[in-house]
Amino acid sequence: MPFTQDWSFAVGGDRLYAGRGGTPEIRVYDRRGTLIRLIRWVAQPAPVTTSDRERYESVRLQLDERVRPGITAQVPALTAYTLPDTKPLFAQLIVDDDGCLWVRQYPELEELLDRGYGAMFAQQDRAWWLFAPSGRLLGSVTMPPRFTIKDIRNGVMVGLLVDDDDVVRLHLLPLKGEILNPR
Repeated sequence: MPFTQDWSFAVGGDRLYAGRGGTPEIRVYDRRGTLIRLIRWVAQPAPVTTSDRERYESVRLQLDERVRPGITAQVPALTAYTLPDTKPLFAQLIVDDDGCLWVRQYPELEELLDRGYGAMFAQQDRAWWLFAPSGRLLGSVTMPPRFTIKDIRNGVMVGLLVDDDDVVRLHLLPLKGEILNPR
């Protein structure tokens, strides 16, 4: 469902991180299920606009045509949903092996549809909030265009990079220099 404010989860060490996309808060639990920390930051969700609805419909039709030429309604029209008034704040959590929490800011619509149907509409940069193991916000980081993080280990981001021909390749990015320069 577009613009859904689903729960996201990540595991790091012996901790479970959980957050619902519409609230700037991540709950951290120990292995017994005890809440041990709340990570909060200041952020306001963006409204779902008429332009967002039109863009969804446009991409939906393109995606239907590309997935199965000549067949429509593979991705339901917005009329099939009751949409929220605001977009989620985030859509994914990752904990690296240093215990830093990476919170992926809610993606643009093309990326959202890309998640279930391949990489053909991944056109926007992807921004992440980065939190220290203590829960302190370090800043935000923007990934290279058309790059999707899958894991972060040993100072390296492992992910998928889509080239100009829509070919998906495994790509490694070191966590140094411009990549890990929180703003």
